[in-house]
Amino acid sequence: MYCTNCGQHVADNAKFCWHCGERITQHNLTTTPEAIDDLVTNKAEEIIVQEDNVSFSDLGTNDYVAKKASFIGSVNDPETTNPSIVSNCENRPRYKETRDTITNYLLRIKKEDTITHSVSYCILNTNTNNQSEWFDYINYCGYGIFYIQRNGLGGLMEESFANYQLWNQISNDQGLFYCVEKNNKWAIVTIQHKKIEQLTAYEYDYSYPFIEGAAIVKQNDKYGYFIYNEYANITRIIPCILDDAQEFITNSARCYASIIYQGQSYKMNKKGDLYIIQKKRDQINWLFFGIAGLFKLSLLIFGIIVYKIPLEGMSYQEASHAPICTTDIIILLIGTAWAIISSIKYLKKDDVYVFQKNIAKPLHSNK
Repeated sequence: MYCTNCGQHVADNAKFCWHCGERITQHNLTTTPEAIDDLVTNKAEEIIVQEDNVSFSDLGTNDYVAKKASFIGSVNDPETTNPSIVSNCENRPRYKETRDTITNYLLRIKKEDTITHSVSYCILNTNTNNQSEWFDYINYCGYGIFYIQRNGLGGLMEESFANYQLWNQISNDQGLFYCVEKNNKWAIVTIQHKKIEQLTAYEYDYSYPFIEGAAIVKQNDKYGYFIYNEYANITRIIPCILDDAQEFITNSARCYASIIYQGQSYKMNKKGDLYIIQKKRDQINWLFFGIAGLFKLSLLIFGIIVYKIPLEGMSYQEASHAPICTTDIIILLIGTAWAIISSIKYLKKDDVYVFQKNIAKPLHSNK
């Protein structure tokens, strides 16, 4: 069926046109687009006809058209219809749509209500012609997963559109893993297998964002970690038994976190190994220190000789046998200090990490 007022396709059991709000009666219905030539052709020049504004599979007992027409007037009483609103609907479409491409077969549709100015989004799969529900916001996360928002809640939706979850809070700094909160309890979920998977129970009082592949979790005033090793593709859980926990920091190819466990300070790596640090005495590598110093002093002495050649007009032999002056001594002293200071890098001062124990739960492979 087609509405003779605006020319849009309507469901067989519709009482109002979903596009213009016109009440549907037998005299203004037609079964073929050819039969609505004159009137509809004229109105088509005044309005923008948009496709796919309504999924007709949603029509039926819960008449979508009747719901949309309720703002015009009573569904059961055509006398209450507001003529000014109907006139406005005849001049422009109720919804304005824009589309942007996410992948070669996924489109994000933005729908703006031209009357209320509210905005909603959905995803359309052009391969299957499958369309998601409408949300307040949608963004593609990768791995076939979408970030969604609805009524102040944040969540994730799979590419099939059949499964989505919403939470009170959701944080993500890792890409594959999310810290989510529901009913004041936190859990960890992942999307690495192109689906939403919950890795922990809702048991943590708080979960801090992922940094360096690890999230600090808190339970009953104790701290633990959820750790992801992207190179080995495995995860580890440090139970909430720590008195204090800090973020992992990479320094000199080592990645450690400072923690306090049973009143003792430790350094912990991502395997859950605890270490105490013992200071090592300074050691001087006299061979390298001496060679470096002598080489720099030799260059300095040679430079003192060479600078006299252009400045004082001496030959190299005369400059090499010239007596040492005050300027030479000052330059030599400054150069000696420079040679010593610049060779201090050969002084070695290392921290010795002494292994104590491992406190991680058994590792889980994500392969």
